Amino acid sequence: MKKMLKLLLVFTTIFLAACASKPSLKIKNNYSENDLFNDSLFGQPPKIISLDEVFFLTEEQKKDFLKQF
Repeated sequence: MKKMLKLLLVFTTIFLAACASKPSLKIKNNYSENDLFNDSLFGQPPKIISLDEVFFLTEEQKKDFLKQF
């Protein structure tokens, strides 16, 4: 009798576990080029500055630099 009860408990547990699984995700397979490359989501691209702008020093900065050397 105990053996049947254990067996019934095991089968009930397996049955309930099988029913409680998560539903599978549905993945879209047919993406368009606009879906993949939608640049409008990122706003305007940043301005690329030149090397002259990176290393630009004002006259005051140049004077301070020359004082050091």
